[in-house]
Amino acid sequence: MAGVVETTNTFATNDVITSTAMNNIIDQTLFTEDAISGGTLAVISGKLKVATSGITSNEMAVNSVTTNTIADSAITNAKISASAAIGLSKLATGALPTAITITSANIVDGTIATADIANANITAAKLDGAQPSGPPIYGARAWACFQPNGTIVSTGGNVSSITNPSAGQYSVTFTTAMPNVNYAIVINSGGLAANEAVNYASAISRTTSGFSFVVARATDGTSSGDLVNMTSNGSLVVFG
Repeated sequence: MAGVVETTNTFATNDVITSTAMNNIIDQTLFTEDAISGGTLAVISGKLKVATSGITSNEMAVNSVTTNTIADSAITNAKISASAAIGLSKLATGALPTAITITSANIVDGTIATADIANANITAAKLDGAQPSGPPIYGARAWACFQPNGTIVSTGGNVSSITNPSAGQYSVTFTTAMPNVNYAIVINSGGLAANEAVNYASAISRTTSGFSFVVARATDGTSSGDLVNMTSNGSLVVFG
């Protein structure tokens, strides 16, 4: 077996062994890798020994393990206690890694504010249909308030234009097309002269891009009477 110690101080023939010479040898002695052959280098009472049980926490000085002592990428999840209660200051800031999933249980009830929701990001599917309690909620697909000549009074919602090509005829164009033609139309036509009444307001054609309707004055409740423009602002709402 190779030597377990290495020293540069050696004795020549007929040298006298003195305490000074021996102390120098001890001070200059280094352990070689053979010193830990078959076991682990351990410390007991300030002295080195070879042991198979390894170095225990009782054999290490307080604060003796430093950053330089720990190999990079050596600490695993199993080495961290479940009760470690690592403070937030020890965690990285910024965006969460994509592999982390946030569930409803991670969000405190009542903490999502209006500012947390981007504009135009609530879809119709999130508004329509059954609710946890009470009747269903259905969101309007389009709405507008308009003058008798079709000019939109306000910006409206999903209505790009309303035209009045002739008396009593109105054509509505959507900004974004409907998913199908099975939408419901509610029209509130503005009043006529004091001695007249509007008794007919009906959609006469519809596509996913828009619809047309007429306002007529007729005694039989059909569109066969005179088509007349409204004399005050009208409004419309579309559901679907």
